[in-house]
Amino acid sequence: MKPALTEKRHRGRPIAFDRSAAIHAALDQFWKRGFEAVSASDLADAMSITRSSLYNKLKRYKLR
Repeated sequence: MKPALTEKRHRGRPIAFDRSAAIHAALDQFWKRGFEAVSASDLADAMSITRSSLYNKLKRYKLR
């Protein structure tokens, strides 16, 4: 059965992390170390995701 025309098909694996837990882990890093001392790698490690996943997620929320 083909998907309806209005359905958007995503490539790759579905998102498999808890968004709320990831946000709390990132905030924890900022509180402990300060905003300027936290790198993208630090955030990705704290959230248990890859750095590329972090960048891809941020691209979706980019302010216009």
